[in-house]
Amino acid sequence: MNAPMILVAQIFQETNGLNSVPTELSAFQIEVGQEMIDRNRSADSLGGMIRTAEAARCKLVSTVAARRTSPGGRVSNQAFEAILAPITNAASNGHFDAIVLDLHGCMQTASHDNSEEEVVLRLRDIVGPEVNIVAGFDLHGHMTTKLLQNLTFATSYKTNPHPDPAATGERAMRMLLEICATGERPTDVVVGVPMLTRGNDETSSGFLAEIHRLAAERLERDSNLLDASIFNVQRSSTRKTWDKRSLSTVEEELRQR
Repeated sequence: MNAPMILVAQIFQETNGLNSVPTELSAFQIEVGQEMIDRNRSADSLGGMIRTAEAARCKLVSTVAARRTSPGGRVSNQAFEAILAPITNAASNGHFDAIVLDLHGCMQTASHDNSEEEVVLRLRDIVGPEVNIVAGFDLHGHMTTKLLQNLTFATSYKTNPHPDPAATGERAMRMLLEICATGERPTDVVVGVPMLTRGNDETSSGFLAEIHRLAAERLERDSNLLDASIFNVQRSSTRKTWDKRSLSTVEEELRQR
């Protein structure tokens, strides 16, 4: 089988819902076309995707890399549409086999509480159900049912602070190449764990260290498991009620399992 041709894109911003100042297009660092490949080959998550694809002799369909490295307010609709246009245009033109996306997972716009979901839904509407779409996320991403249902595979950072974005990008691309080669799509299993975390909680200690350890041990024991991504967030900007169970209760239940 010839190496697949893969459409690649990056939209990366972490929205702070308490910040009332809109994030405009000028706040993003943006590369388009071949420049997005050349400028990001040595980068972290997007670079991991690019390097892995090129090592496999894949041809990349370049679109846009747009990122804001610090959190900001909701992205304006105009900025969102300007960033998304090169991606949807390339998708409409066809001539590729699969799509890989470098996303944060916590980006909101003036009109969309989950802009990553909107990105994936628009792409899915264009390419249909058969084209594989894989995405890599920050572990502070908000995963929705629609988002995951329309992705072939999703994976995230495993650490906070984040020394592993490059590994996440590499893993996302490796999985996409394997799916393209075998024609076999993995099955997603989603488990919601009630938790209330602080924005600066780290995965090296406390409850998060324990749940990541349990996930890693399970992956090592079961060869049928391909990946375990833990998104330690709560949708405080849109959620009206909180689960009354305490974090200590959840910790105890996990130890008993």
